[in-house]
This record gives sequence, C-alpha cells and structure tokens, in this order.
Amino acid sequence: MPLLIPVLLSVSIIPTGSVFATGFVDRIKVKPYHLQTGETVHSVAHQYNLTVEELKTLNQKRNFARAFEQLSAGDQIDVPSTYIANTTDKTTKKGVQVNDSDSEIENWLAQTAPNFFQAMNTQSAEEYLTKQAKDMAVSTASSTMESWLNQYGTAQISVQPGDKLSQSTLSADMLLPVYQNPDWLVFTQLGGRNLNDRTTLNLGVGARRFNEQWMYGVNTFYDADITGGNSRLGIGGELWSDNLRFSTNGYLRLNNWHQSRDFDDYDERPANGFDMTASAWLPSYPQLGGKLKYEQYFGDEVAMKGKDSRSKSPKTMTVGLNYTPIPLITLGADWRTGQGTDDLQLQAQLTYSFGVPWKDQISSSSVARLRSLSGSLMALVERNNNIVLEYRKQDLISLILPQEIRGRGASLQSLSAILKAKYGAERVKWGMLTEFSSNGGKVQSVGKSLTAWQIRLPAWQAGKSNTYTLSAIAWDGKGNASKPAYIKVIVDAGFSNRYSSLTVGSGVLNVDQSEVLTLTMRDEQNAPMTKLASSIQLPFAFTTQKGGSSLSPSQSGVKLEALKETAPGVYTTTITTGKLPGTLIFSPKVEGINLASTKIEVMAAPVGLQIFHNGSVIKKRPVVGDVLTATPECQVNCILPTAWQWEVETIQGSGQYQAINGATAMTYTVTADTQKRRLRATAQ
Repeated sequence: MPLLIPVLLSVSIIPTGSVFATGFVDRIKVKPYHLQTGETVHSVAHQYNLTVEELKTLNQKRNFARAFEQLSAGDQIDVPSTYIANTTDKTTKKGVQVNDSDSEIENWLAQTAPNFFQAMNTQSAEEYLTKQAKDMAVSTASSTMESWLNQYGTAQISVQPGDKLSQSTLSADMLLPVYQNPDWLVFTQLGGRNLNDRTTLNLGVGARRFNEQWMYGVNTFYDADITGGNSRLGIGGELWSDNLRFSTNGYLRLNNWHQSRDFDDYDERPANGFDMTASAWLPSYPQLGGKLKYEQYFGDEVAMKGKDSRSKSPKTMTVGLNYTPIPLITLGADWRTGQGTDDLQLQAQLTYSFGVPWKDQISSSSVARLRSLSGSLMALVERNNNIVLEYRKQDLISLILPQEIRGRGASLQSLSAILKAKYGAERVKWGMLTEFSSNGGKVQSVGKSLTAWQIRLPAWQAGKSNTYTLSAIAWDGKGNASKPAYIKVIVDAGFSNRYSSLTVGSGVLNVDQSEVLTLTMRDEQNAPMTKLASSIQLPFAFTTQKGGSSLSPSQSGVKLEALKETAPGVYTTTITTGKLPGTLIFSPKVEGINLASTKIEVMAAPVGLQIFHNGSVIKKRPVVGDVLTATPECQVNCILPTAWQWEVETIQGSGQYQAINGATAMTYTVTADTQKRRLRATAQ
C-alpha cells in the first residue's frame, strides 16, 4: 500500500515556454474554422487568446485570395484545437500549456483517491484498481474518438415520411476527410439506409479540387443491398460554386438476375442509369433553395417509383424546394413527374458538422456559410444512394421448337418440341397463317403429347415463296404463358402425278412370271426427284380371277424386291407373280401421298390348243371363208381360256408369227390376207 499512494497522487504540469517559439508552431494542433457572419480574424484571435499576428502565423501554410486581415464570413482558417492559456506578461508572450493527458490523470487521481480507501472495506485493492483502470481506458478511448470526429467531417440523418410508419425511409451518411490542404480534399463517405424493408450500405471515395471560384470533384461509390443481395458501382462528378452546385452520377450493376425477395416467380437485379442535378440558393436569403433533377434507368420493368409501379426505361424530372432555418435542420419537398404519374415527397434532414461549435450549428446566421464554396468543403455528395431495381418474370414455362422444318409439298413431317414448366404444362396453342391452312397445311399432336407433333405441309405452289412461319405458345394450369416459339416451314416442290408414273411391261403377266416394275418420280417442274427410295411405298391389292376374292399380299404369292434408284428420279424393283391368275392394283405412296394407281393382269399359263374346221381337226391350209375354232386339249377339269389371240406366219416356213388384228375370239374366219397360210391360236 505505501508504494501505491505516491503514484496515485502524482501530478505533473509541463511548462511549454513561448507558444510560438522557434519550431513550436508546427507542434500546435489546429482545426479548420469558417468565419461566421459578423466575425473577423481579430474577433476569432481574441476568442483563442491570440493576437492577429499569432493567428496569422498559424495560417502561414494556407493561401488566401486576399490579405489575412481582410478575411470575412465564409472564409476558412486554421485555429488551435484547444484554448491557449497565457500565464505570463503579454509583451513577452510567454505561456504554459497544460498537458491534456497529465491533466486527465490528475483529475482521475483526485476523484479516485477518496474512494480508494472506502473501497478497501468491501474489496481488495487489486480488484478496485483493475476496475478503475478499465473505466479510464474506455473513457479515454471514447473521448479521443469524439475529439477526432469533432475536428473533421459531416454527418447527416434524413427521414422521408411514408404512408405508414413502416414505409418511412431512414438514412444516415457521414463524410470524413482523408487528406486536406487549401487546394485539395480527398475524402471517404459512408452511409446506410432502410427503404422497403431493404438495408443498403454505401461506401465511397472522392476528391475535390478548389480554386477561387469553383470546385471540381470526382467520386466513386460501391452500393450494396445487403438484404436483397444486390450491388452496383457509382461514378460521379461535381461542379460547385457559391450558391450553385451541379452534380451528375452514373450507376452500373455488378450482379445479374437472381430470385427476387419482393415477388414470387420474379428475378431482380440493379438497373443501370444516370442522373443530373442542379441546386441553387438565394444569395439574399440562403435559407431557401431549390433543385432540378433529371434521372433515367434502363430496363423492361424498372421500379423507379417503387416495386409496385414498374415501367420500361423510366425517366423522371424532379423539382424540389428546401428550407434550412439553421445549419442543423433542413426541410424539403420534391415534386417528381414522369411515366404518366406525379408524386410529392417530403424530407427532413438533421446535419451535424464535426468541428463546428454547437452555437454555430443552431444559428440562422451561419446558413450563409453553408452556401459558400468554402463552407461546402465537407458537404455530402449529391447522389441516389438507394439501388433502383429491375424485375423480370421468370420463365415458369418455356417452349422451344426447331428452327425450321423442310419437306415436299403435302408430305407429313414429325416435330419434337422441348417443353419445360414449373407448374406443369396444360396446353399448347398454335398460330398459323390462313394461307398455310388453305393450302392443306395442318398441325396435330401425336396422341395427347404436348411435345410430339406432326405437320402436314401445304401443297407446293408454283410461283409462290412456299415458306411459312408458325408460332406456338404453351400455358400452364396457373395461366402463365411461355414466350412465343417460332418455326419456319419450307415446302419443296412436290411430285407431280402428271409427270410421275408406275409401269410394268405391257401390264399383263403370267403366273409365276418375273418382271421389272419401274416408278418414275418427277416434280411439277418435270425435274427428277432423287433420294426418295426410303420414302416410297408400293402397297397393292390382289383379286382372284375366279370368284373375285380379295387376297392379302402373303396369300397372293406376289413378291417384290427392295426398291432401288437406278437413275435420277427412276426407281425399280422386280415383281414375281404367284400361282393364281387375277388382278393386281398398285397404289404407290411417296412420303404418305398417293400417286396414280396401276393395274396389272396376271394370266394363267398358256394351254395346248387344237384348231377345228367343220368339226374336224384341220389338216390343210384354210381358204377364204373357212371358220376355224380353237379348242383346248384338256379332257377333264378344263378351265376355258378367257383371252384369245389368232396369229399368222409372217413368211412361209419361217416359224415366226404375228398377231392378227381383231382376232381375239375363240373362232376366226379366214380372210384373203390369211388364206393358204399357217395359222395358230394362243389362249390364257
């Protein structure tokens, strides 16, 4: 205990010698001060117990537009941070300055000593001194911070009333200098605000260059909507003078689309935009001012006036009035018009300037200083600190179609669509030109599918473009529609029944006979149509000769080989008839379209014949007028031929015969041209 008491009671006062001794002026802490209305350098020097010369010495590093003694209201000078006490004769200017830290310790010891001995009755000396040391450390830190803030910067709190208390906007901003000399100011500005249940923080840095009449400034800000997860970059410029300020800002988003916290099924992101503001105050009545502001943001659904009032790339003009009865308080009203709506906004601002005496902040005579160029040194940057958002409806349902589909006229084409729906797709509606439908075009689903479709292409039209554009929109059960999907339909020249044909020899075949069947495919321009082998079908129907029964292809015994393209537009196959005579009817199809049908007669094999004359087999050459009868040689189960043909030998003894025109019956009457020549008959 004896060792502690001398330390606790120790107080030291350090004499400083002459306040303005050589080199000591650089050690005096100063702070900027703006002369108020009615003040001069003489009155300010007197407030700090200095002469004008001593005050001028403190300002030797500053440059003034006029003589120091002529400075007046609105001009900024440096003054001591604390009052300087003179303890010696004024002629010698010798004085002492109490060390602040020692003074604080001395006061603390004076207050602590009496309580120390009382505390010994309830707690140990160690506990008591530990607690007192902590209290002193906190008090000192708080005092130091307050002292630093009181030298620099500007703080502002604003309230913008809403329809309801919860809709009011509360914001706080602070500008703090980082580097300062008479010509330059480098600063940082911090801010935070709450609007529409969103908390936004702002961090900016800037620089201001001063000359006698103007201030030029640039700044950049990072804005973060920490509630909604949005951020943007702001870049601004300033041009200020006495009672006049011009500001402009550009805003660029830093994040893209994401789920909105305001609406289900919507995305949000910051909107890019800009604003320009001109503010002015009446020199004769600086408490009253006005502003004109133009701003525009870009996007399809921009919430410039609130999330429930969205419009495309909105732009507004704002005319505002503000009234500042004292520097501490500003009241304002802004009338904003644009996008067909008008609204009135009321504002109340509380602005505290660090380092400015309280009496000056509540004095109406100090308002003029705020409007001067020197008085606006620490004014906050004029910008929109709230992030304006852009919204878009999410793709709750989307439909994707192929870019195009192409085929020959009247052909049937398959189409596959990609359909995605958050709440399930309910229907798809097609939009098509009247010309598409009138020319035979049609769209139909495959079963109940909404993704598998078939398109019947329109008939090819000579002299027309034969290109169509179809659209489709998908809908879900909640009434949400997809964006229209489009597909281009191109119709190529279709085959022509006029120029296309299916042929097989003479059109008559015997049973068990093979023959080449030829299909010629040509379009309306009579040009060959190639690469169609896989698209050609050759269905046929077979009817028996006896009884007229219809048989299936397998029952008929008719066989077809694979179709091949043997020349451009020429397709061939080999047909082999069955064992039954009858009629074959081929109905070729190309890409689902029918060509003209072709009929083929299948005849029974030729039978042996005998030629009779007057009831006896003829044994000599006939003469004119002889009636000859051809008779089958069969004896039982004889099937009478249905087709006859009489023939005559071309040259006697040659064994070559040619058909006699019109001689197609079972009997034949010899004419002058055929008498005394060899005759024969064929039958099937």
